[in-house]
Amino acid sequence: MGCDVHCHFEIKVDDEWLHYSAPKIDRNYRLFGKMAGVRDQNETPIAPPRGLPADVTKTTKLVSDYDCGHTHSWLDADEIGELARWYEDTFGGKGHYASFEHDGFGYLFGNSWDYKKYPKSDGGYDGVPIALQDARLVFWFDS
Repeated sequence: MGCDVHCHFEIKVDDEWLHYSAPKIDRNYRLFGKMAGVRDQNETPIAPPRGLPADVTKTTKLVSDYDCGHTHSWLDADEIGELARWYEDTFGGKGHYASFEHDGFGYLFGNSWDYKKYPKSDGGYDGVPIALQDARLVFWFDS
C-alpha cells in the first residue's frame, strides 16, 4: 500500500494564523523521509514529527480530522526554506531543473516561500497592505 502526504500552508497575518493553500504533492518517499522520517529512513528529517500546531487553523484541522492520517507535523518558515534548498539540491542537477515551487508546493503571493521578503509595514508589497508575520507548512501522511 502506498503513502501520500497531505499539505496545508498557513500564514500569520495580524497575529492570526490563516489557511493559505493545500498543494497536491506527488508521492516521493525521499521527500517524505526529509519532511518527517516517513517511508525513507535514510534521510534525516528536518524536524521530528510534532503533531498539529496548537493554534492550527480551523480549515486545516477540519481536513485533518476527516483524513484519518498519521505522523502529523509542521515546518516553520526557516524549515520550509531548508526543505526547498534540499529539494532543489537533491532532485536538480544532471540537466534537470528542480524547483520546490514548480514541482508542487506552489508560491507565496506569486514568489518563493521566503515570507521575510514581504514588508511588515502599512505600505505593504506593491501597494497591497499586508502584515505578513510568518508562514508554516502543516502536513500528515496516509497509509
